[in-house]
Amino acid sequence: LSAWTAQVSVDHVGKYLGDFSYVKDRRQEGMQVAEENCIGVQARYGVQVVAIQRSRNDDIVWFPEVTTCLEWNDKIYYAAIHGHHRLADFEREVVRGDRTLATLNVVELTPTSCGFALGVPRHLHDCAIGGTGDRSSDRQGALYLRNAFRGLAIHLIKKLDGPDGSESWVRFPGPKHILQEGERLFMVCGLHGRPETQESKPKIEQVASRLMDPVKFSETVDSFNSSRPGGPQVRLPTHG
Repeated sequence: LSAWTAQVSVDHVGKYLGDFSYVKDRRQEGMQVAEENCIGVQARYGVQVVAIQRSRNDDIVWFPEVTTCLEWNDKIYYAAIHGHHRLADFEREVVRGDRTLATLNVVELTPTSCGFALGVPRHLHDCAIGGTGDRSSDRQGALYLRNAFRGLAIHLIKKLDGPDGSESWVRFPGPKHILQEGERLFMVCGLHGRPETQESKPKIEQVASRLMDPVKFSETVDSFNSSRPGGPQVRLPTHG
């Protein structure tokens, strides 16, 4: 999987990645946020920021949250969300200088059995990756993936499209993607050729089990929903 990388523009140093409506709900107590300091990379540009490399220590922040604040000379790893076409606007306004292409390693999140991929389990079928506003039907579920399942992101999906088993790939799916049973999900786990950036497979599998294992999924959803009364809630699909 590939993503572009470029340095943040001077005008966007000190600004937050997310849209104001999300940043203000997640800000720390006492943290003041002005709407003009919220970029809204996903809502405004249809761009997913995969990682940020900090110039002050070269540390890489993977899957930065909406409240992540950009710093001087940050290097941003980014890509257009599937189906969006405003990448040129993002590159003109948010980053500067020449962009370069980075190759990313991915790891499969969906479970396997005896070496065979099982794909998305039944309890995730017909769920939007994002929130309730990203569903195309009230009967669909909403995972609020990046909030309810911290440390997880879906960057690549292998779909089964036809009755003949034909396949296609969705690169950098957006929050409106509706998961289907049997799809295979992948997450970026490091920069190709740079083993020091690689997340350990056991750690990823442990985090992924909160989504893929039906018992751990139910526990995670109950904990998330009960901790946010009156706030955004994970919704399960209602069929039948």
